[in-house]
Amino acid sequence: RRARDQNKIKPCSPRSRQRSREADVAGLCDEQSGVLVTYWKSVAAITALVGATSSARMYPDQAKQGAAMPYLVYTRSFGGQVYRHLAGTTGARQSIVHVYCYGATRAAADSLAEAVKAAMEDGFARHSWAGVWINSSVVDDATDDGVDDPTPGSDSKKYWSRLVLRIVHAEP
Repeated sequence: RRARDQNKIKPCSPRSRQRSREADVAGLCDEQSGVLVTYWKSVAAITALVGATSSARMYPDQAKQGAAMPYLVYTRSFGGQVYRHLAGTTGARQSIVHVYCYGATRAAADSLAEAVKAAMEDGFARHSWAGVWINSSVVDDATDDGVDDPTPGSDSKKYWSRLVLRIVHAEP
């Protein structure tokens, strides 16, 4: 009985679950060394459009003011549902990330969105990126697009296309 009790999975405290969720976000969506940026910087079709170095135009949450187009902005929509089974957690988590691809024209925004979509569907899953194992990656079919009004004193509009990524990955 004692050996069996020692092998039981102990539930995490709410505080340690919060730290795990924060580590998940940093690992997946970190600006310079996160999983997504590391992978996107390895894909020629994406880097041809937004650059590949530390000055690549890939931004978490919002773009830098005056950023040259095209660029992409990624935001975490859902911080990671932990997969569970009868014995406890599986060690896998699903994160939902929205990717907004901006361009000076509708065609430029769509071109970047297609490059990101193709990259996420081909080669991202079943690999380790920036030390995080990616089990699967799905791009939702229901994407949308739009245009932002010009900033005051400017005539240039910003067109965008949004992708929704569902990424199942190992917990950090």
